[in-house]
Formats: sequence, structure tokens, C-alpha cells
Amino acid sequence: MHAPQRSWFETTDPEQARAVMAAAYSDNQLRLHGSADNFHFVQGRSDLGGVHFDTLRISMTTQLVGDPIDSVMIGHIVGSQPQAFDIRSGADERRYVPGDVFFGIQPDEEYAITYHGIDVHAVGLDLSLLDQIVDEPAIEVVHRFSTQPLNVVRARTWQHVVDLLETALSVDAVAASSPLVLGSAGRLLAATMVALWDPDHGEQKPRDRPEATPHTVRRAVAFIEANPHVDVSVADIAQASHVGVRALQNAFRRHLDTTPMAYLRRVRLDRAHRDLLAGDPALTTVAKVAARWGFADHSRFTAAYRDAYGCPPSVTLRRR
Repeated sequence: MHAPQRSWFETTDPEQARAVMAAAYSDNQLRLHGSADNFHFVQGRSDLGGVHFDTLRISMTTQLVGDPIDSVMIGHIVGSQPQAFDIRSGADERRYVPGDVFFGIQPDEEYAITYHGIDVHAVGLDLSLLDQIVDEPAIEVVHRFSTQPLNVVRARTWQHVVDLLETALSVDAVAASSPLVLGSAGRLLAATMVALWDPDHGEQKPRDRPEATPHTVRRAVAFIEANPHVDVSVADIAQASHVGVRALQNAFRRHLDTTPMAYLRRVRLDRAHRDLLAGDPALTTVAKVAARWGFADHSRFTAAYRDAYGCPPSVTLRRR
């Protein structure tokens, strides 16, 4: 993961559009239905490494046949004008319309898309991010993803998370360059994706229960206390504790009434508190300290800090 790298490309040349789509997603064949005189193509991207936020606009009916994309894509068709998005992936064919938020293409399958004058916002995640939060190969989880559009409530949840992260990473340059913030942002998107699209999410596996022991928690806590400055995932903590992710989560719920990542955030908040106590107001800021410890949203950091220490972080910094 790295600070956002932004690009914007517009063309009326179908071959240029095909080349841009090949560079951004996968090699493909592009064919127009109608005169190229009416063709207008836009592709914008904010690339964070393991995550990218895309805008794609195509003015007329266009068919694209592509190789596997090797990442997980979530689309959201925006606008109200007549438009549609037909996808064939494997043996499945689906149509999406304005307002739909959807997962449509398995990352390891060839696909065919017909764009009927489309304006779509998309989020792409590397499978490696999903590997950090699940207890089985990420591709097996993705193979279970539903291809039905999300209902209104779930679509609103997804869009809220996307908007929150896009805003935080676009307005705060310090947060956008923090490895802890970027890693947390990627895993938040991955976890939200699994929660919304995997029908098996949240199921307990009996094999996890015997490992929910105090010894598991002690190993995990020791690892977290030693590595709050490192961009670690729940899978990293589970590996250090010699258990699976579900077993680790069960152990934390049973013995600490929290989650591993919530405990990690608590430790990072404590480290931020120490830095504020030791900091010189002339040389540091609350935003820099928050970003150093993985807190991207200033208002959320301030609220969490006030709950923990009874005052805003700015007051602590000025006490020196």
C-alpha cells in the first residue's frame, strides 16, 4: 500500500480505450455497437497499491471480452439515465442497472461485459488483502460471493465505508502517507466486502473452539504490545499466536470481551497518548501523532481519545 496516485484519461479513440482497459484490468477485445463518432471514454483512478478507486464512463453500447483480472472488483452504477451493465462470467449472466452495488466477475475467470452507456464507480482489492482477514484461501471465499446486487441497507453500508476512506485519504496528506492508516484502510474494505458478499460470513467452525484459551490470548497480547507500530492484520496476530483467525477472535471475545483489532487500536491509542504527553506543541500536531498510530479520521480519533483520557488530544499536547 502507498499514498494515492491519481490518474485521469479521456479519449474518443476506441483503440486507446482498449489499451487503457488492458493496462488497468486485463488484456481484452473491445467492440463498439454503432458509429465510433459517438464514442467517448473516461477512466479515472486513485491507486493505493492493494486498493484502487475507479471511475469508468462509456458513452455508447460497447462490448469487452477480457482475461481474468486477478483482483476483486465491486461496482456501483451511478446516474439516473437509461443504462445497463451486462456481465457474463463462467456460466453466469447478469444485468445491473443504475443504483446497483454489485460483485460481478470472479478474479480467476474470463469475462464478457456489455456496457450500455455506463457511468460506474468501482473499488478493486488485491486478493492478498482478503488473505489477511480470512482463515482460508481468499479465492475460496470470493468463489462464494453473491452476484446479486446488495439491498438498499447493505449498499448504503458499503458506500459509507468507501466514502469515508476516499475522503480521509484525499484531504489528509499525513494520513494518506501513513503505512498504518493505509493498511487499516485496505483491511477495512476487505472485511466489509466479506461481511456483505460472503453468505457464510460469521459461521462458527467447531474446530476453532478448543483453541479459545487464555494462553492464546497471552501470546496475542504479547505480540500486539511489541508491534503496535507495524502494519499488522488479524491474520498476522493469529499466526504469531499459533492459531487460526476464528480461534483467535473466539479467545478474545471469551476472555477479554473484545476483538484482536480493537485491542490493537487500544494499544495504539495508548502510544499516541504517550507521544502527546512527550510532544512539543511547536514541533508536532495532533494530526501527525494520530496518523503515526494509524488513525485516519481526526474526529474519530478525538472522540476515542476523549473517551479514554477525559479530554481532547489537543489539551494533552498543550500540557507540556
